[in-house]
Amino acid sequence: MVSTKTRSVTLRMKEDLLVDIELRTRNGQINRTYAIESSLERYFLLLENAYREVRKEFSQEEKAFILEMLNGAQYDSTSDSYRQLWLRAEEMIKYEELDKKWKIDGVVLVEKLRNLSAHKCLAIVDRAEKFWEEQTNGGDGEVYRYFDGLR
Repeated sequence: MVSTKTRSVTLRMKEDLLVDIELRTRNGQINRTYAIESSLERYFLLLENAYREVRKEFSQEEKAFILEMLNGAQYDSTSDSYRQLWLRAEEMIKYEELDKKWKIDGVVLVEKLRNLSAHKCLAIVDRAEKFWEEQTNGGDGEVYRYFDGLR
């Protein structure tokens, strides 16, 4: 069930984002709030659909590795650092031996991550950010259930 309850918020955004939003208002015929809301809804839908696809490409242990690897990591849209998840995995294998902890083939995981499309990388980063934020707010820490999208 989709909530129809709304709250007033104030936000600042980069000029280029504001230009994109204004392009979606049809020269002022559409409310800016609606343009922002519908754009965010589409974005979140794209992430969720990409995640549904990508979660099938990794084992439970690989997902747990990825989630742990992304704990505290910062990825933003101003660079394409999110496309380099495979580099982070290589580092975690080399310096933390995370592959041994999760009993996975690190070389295989790195190759899988290297071959992901940008939208699948973003979906993984988004899912991990939500998981770790939930843990900060008292989540149950159930990695497998969360990362398999059953929430």
